[in-house]
Amino acid sequence: MIPKLSEIIVSVDGEVQKVESQGTHDFAYPQKGKATSGVYLQFQLSGDPEMPTRLKEKLRLEKKVDRVLVERK
Repeated sequence: MIPKLSEIIVSVDGEVQKVESQGTHDFAYPQKGKATSGVYLQFQLSGDPEMPTRLKEKLRLEKKVDRVLVERK
């Protein structure tokens, strides 16, 4: 999954600086008919100010990605 996500990040003009696996955790609020747990990944990225918006739009279409959180530093 990491190579696929890294490829998506590069496709929206982002650069992956660091990837860290946070392990498998149960979801706080499981959704009906879906998995109750998932693998959490943390990516450190760089890119232009509009890159997070483009990334969220692309990841929304990815079936294996359930939730996305983007923070700016």
